[in-house]
Amino acid sequence: MLYEENEGFVDMCEHPGKKIEQMLQKTGMTRKELATRTGVTEKHINTLISKERNITTSFAKKLGYVFHVDEINSDEPKDKARYWQDLQNKYDIFILEEQEKNNITTEEVRVLDYLEDIIN
Repeated sequence: MLYEENEGFVDMCEHPGKKIEQMLQKTGMTRKELATRTGVTEKHINTLISKERNITTSFAKKLGYVFHVDEINSDEPKDKARYWQDLQNKYDIFILEEQEKNNITTEEVRVLDYLEDIIN
C-alpha cells in the first residue's frame, strides 16, 4: 500500500486489486465465483489481486455490475465502471509521480507493495 500527501493529510493509495480482495471478503464471494461472473479466468482475478495486472476499462465495467460499489459509496448515480476506473487512475498517477520523483522502476514498486502486504 502506498501513500500520498494531500493538503497535509496522508491518504492511502492502493492498487485496485486490494479493493477487489476486500469486496470478496465483504460479500463472501470466492475468486472463482468472481471469475465466472466477470467472464475471466480465476488466474486473471489472482493476478489483479496480487497487483501483477491492472484493471482495464472493460473489466472495470464488469466489476461495477458485480459489486455495485457506486450504489454503496455515492449518493449520486454514475457509471458503474467509474469507481474502478478512478481507483486504477489514481494508483497509476501516484506510481508515475513516485517513479519520477525517486527514479524507481515499476518492479521496485511491486516489490515494495509485496513487502508491505507481508508486513501487514
